[in-house]
Amino acid sequence: MLAGVADPYAVVVLTLSMGFAEWLLYRYRGLAVAALRASTEPRGFALRAGRALVLCLGAYVALLAAGALLTGTGAAPLLGLGAVLWTALLLQAFGVAWPPRRSA
Repeated sequence: MLAGVADPYAVVVLTLSMGFAEWLLYRYRGLAVAALRASTEPRGFALRAGRALVLCLGAYVALLAAGALLTGTGAAPLLGLGAVLWTALLLQAFGVAWPPRRSA
């Protein structure tokens, strides 16, 4: 919230980009499943899934860069924060955000 005081347009760009971020997460999951189906060894899966990850994260960062250019905000902090938020959403979507509980 304190970042919004210094640069309110950055908060607007991040907020509006969240819909696209969610769609990219959905797309990445589909690409990761397709990579799993197409792979016959772990190395092939890692390469395909890594390529899909770079593609989706790159698309999100490109959208944020375009938003930063349109609004005249600082691009570097916006891109860094956006990449961290997108990665956090990805980990949450795959269930890595919270450790599993052990049942007694």
